[in-house]
Amino acid sequence: MEFAQRTTLTAVDWQQWAGRNVTVREGGIELARESGDANKGGATGGVVYRRFDAESEAVQWHRLVIDHQQSAAGTQLRVAYFASDEPNQLEEQLAVVSGLSETALQAAQIETAWDLLAAEPTEITEHSEYAPVYVQQAQERVLAAVETEAENQWKTVDAADDILLSAARGRYLTVRLELVGTQQASPRIESVQASWPRQSYLQYLPEIYQKQGKDDVLEQFLAVFGTLFTDLEREIQTATELFDPDAVPAEALPWLAEWLGVETPAEWPTPAIRDRLAAAPDHQPTRGTKDGLRNMLGLYLSHIEPAEPLDSDRLVPSENTLVGMNVDMDRVEHGLWILEDAELDEIGPAATAAYSRPFSDGESVVVYMGPFAEPAHKQAVEEIIETETPAHITHRLVELDTTWRLGVDGFLGETSQLAESGFELGGTRLGSTAEITEIRSGSMAELD
Repeated sequence: MEFAQRTTLTAVDWQQWAGRNVTVREGGIELARESGDANKGGATGGVVYRRFDAESEAVQWHRLVIDHQQSAAGTQLRVAYFASDEPNQLEEQLAVVSGLSETALQAAQIETAWDLLAAEPTEITEHSEYAPVYVQQAQERVLAAVETEAENQWKTVDAADDILLSAARGRYLTVRLELVGTQQASPRIESVQASWPRQSYLQYLPEIYQKQGKDDVLEQFLAVFGTLFTDLEREIQTATELFDPDAVPAEALPWLAEWLGVETPAEWPTPAIRDRLAAAPDHQPTRGTKDGLRNMLGLYLSHIEPAEPLDSDRLVPSENTLVGMNVDMDRVEHGLWILEDAELDEIGPAATAAYSRPFSDGESVVVYMGPFAEPAHKQAVEEIIETETPAHITHRLVELDTTWRLGVDGFLGETSQLAESGFELGGTRLGSTAEITEIRSGSMAELD
């Protein structure tokens, strides 16, 4: 069986919903809290509405699936719905009910009450002189009018997760979700999916049963089994997504990582985990090498922000490695420099002693990196170094900061040199950028 679907899942999708005492938080809908703090007292009841459009009239809606969580006792989700072919439920004109001019509504391409309820206030204010607060008040008036008009049309259901819709015929399916919570707890709606048209196994029965079972208990009973098989068919059709790092659901990423034999710490950002899994084949030949370590560190760093940007690009990588996975080092804003003990002789005699300090315990590799915004970032880097270096290689991580010290971060005559000094009256300090070499009688300069 084939069903068309409309799914509400992301924050952008939730903008199509209208309601009161609710808020969109981390991709789902919850009861509104003061300053976003769940520990503070908040609304104990809220409601949201959404109108789904099948784009053809007299459609028999089939199913409503709601993914939700009830975090504590006392929280509840109540569901109601009705279907209709009427695009606008208001008896009066939208401009009259809302208090907005026809010109402003037409400029924002708003034709129905539901168009207005789903619109952002800025979509109207940019075409008119109305203030955002006034537009919000207009939306509240329209929502109250819609609730009044639909008061006697709702069909309530006991189930709140997988609902087989009955007597829901029409182009538009209007859904009402009522959230009931406590001062500290709220139910949470993750996604809502509506599917149509009704296609039960009644069509496979003898004609006499098809006539008697139409819009009856028999059709609903058979639709239950049809739904089960439809879900199985959809899972089979979408099974390939589980093997695609870019398409696999976030909750299935650990499974894919285990299947590929790739270690992906849960603390990593989700985009970084996806990039790591996608690059697994390219990285395998370089594991245990300097290029492999640099690529892995660069991949992780490209998905996190540093504590503060370095004043100089002297330690920020800019060139990609020629082997292994393709990591865009231009996205790395941390310092990243890997030094092996065998490279000390190439640095120069003046710097060898200073650079050899991190190797005092016999380390083979020292990784200079940072600055880190959080301790968890540094811990993740240490785990990468531990994983990507061979067992016989000893290593050390040296965290960088934005302070530059002569003799530690740079060495005069080797990695740095004094720039030419210029003299500016009132802007030059004696002993810093200027020195007195000769004093002539009758001449004097005042140095600040």
